[in-house]
Amino acid sequence: MPNTFKKDDLRALLEHLGANRVLVGPVDTGKAIEYRKAEFSEILTDDRVSYKSIKEFYFPQVEKMFSFVDGEVKDNTELPGFLIFGASRAMRKRFG
Repeated sequence: MPNTFKKDDLRALLEHLGANRVLVGPVDTGKAIEYRKAEFSEILTDDRVSYKSIKEFYFPQVEKMFSFVDGEVKDNTELPGFLIFGASRAMRKRFG
């Protein structure tokens, strides 16, 4: 039998995990369901899903590779650290 959560317990878990992390999850923007950075209270915990893949958030089309600082090239070494919520089982397998 799979483990189950009550919705209120899940919200409490998201609030706890989001205290020290950037939360990313499905959010209702009013026009569509999208993955984006959000507060725990904004993340959907029902059965609504985004038509876009979480990959569109996590692997954007444009990425800052380097910048010029005082005439020098500076590599971008900042790696985003996200706690991703709401990805499908198939998507989780792709992330490893």
